[in-house]
Amino acid sequence: YTPGEPVAPVHPLITVTPGDTLSPSQAAAAVIEPFLAKAWRRPVTADEVARMVALFDDAHAQGDGYGDALKLPFKAALVSPNFLFL
Repeated sequence: YTPGEPVAPVHPLITVTPGDTLSPSQAAAAVIEPFLAKAWRRPVTADEVARMVALFDDAHAQGDGYGDALKLPFKAALVSPNFLFL
């Protein structure tokens, strides 16, 4: 991501992208929070969202693009006991 350069959504789940007003981490948080709430079928805490955003940040820092970096927290949410067990 380069500031000022628009990022096209790469998937229907990715409803927010970074831009002039949102950093990649802020945009990722805006995507991750509603995804977690739907996947886990309950409200999520700020700490849970922060942990998933940290996964995004790690992947993004290692060179993954915005959409690819979001795959890691998505995968983590789907293998979490919060998703697998009601």
